[in-house]
Amino acid sequence: IFGGGKEKRGNPARSVGHEIFGREWGPTRRQASSDPLRANLVVHRAVAVIASTLAGVPRYVYRGEERLTTGPLVDLIARPNALMTGDRFVSAITKQALIDGHSFAALGARSSRNVPVEMVPLSDSEVAPIRPKADLYTLDGWIVKKKQLPPEDVLRFEWSGDPDDPLGAIPPLEAAQTDLDVEAAAAEFSRSSLDRGSPLGGLLKWTDADRRLTEEDLDTAARRFNDKY
Repeated sequence: IFGGGKEKRGNPARSVGHEIFGREWGPTRRQASSDPLRANLVVHRAVAVIASTLAGVPRYVYRGEERLTTGPLVDLIARPNALMTGDRFVSAITKQALIDGHSFAALGARSSRNVPVEMVPLSDSEVAPIRPKADLYTLDGWIVKKKQLPPEDVLRFEWSGDPDDPLGAIPPLEAAQTDLDVEAAAAEFSRSSLDRGSPLGGLLKWTDADRRLTEEDLDTAARRFNDKY
């Protein structure tokens, strides 16, 4: 696509991570309670299986009908950055896209022929488009960690797009979010109870002033409490 030949890779000291985020850069960690990938075993396993499957699909570069075996894009796909192989990069952006509906990558250092030699995956929370409020179809650039980048320096990978926004996404997990939230709340409730080292308890208030509380009423209340909790 950009011509053959071996290109010299960029200076690691000027990596995209350093350029965009500075020395303190590091991946954003979500709280486990709000991240279904870390909080839910079923979600984690499903996402991992899809990501690993896509990461194993061969990736090729063509110039017209000719398949290239050397060149800057071949090197970039094989080794997107100093810490990731091509398979690991694809796995990372796939996992992010499965959770957020899309994922991103920032292009870093370029060769003397202006071909990128590095790209780093980004999450949805780290990227925001710059565009006029009245025109969703004009892209002026990207805000990445409070730094402005031109449109061509950020790649967007879409898994589930938003029909109302060309740069938006509908998270595949959104439909299941209620069930995930309930499951997470139940797990947190159980964990909290175990941490206290005591059984569930509380105060039962009888509000019927016309009759006294009976043993049958107590049994009914206890049964309903056990069924619910």
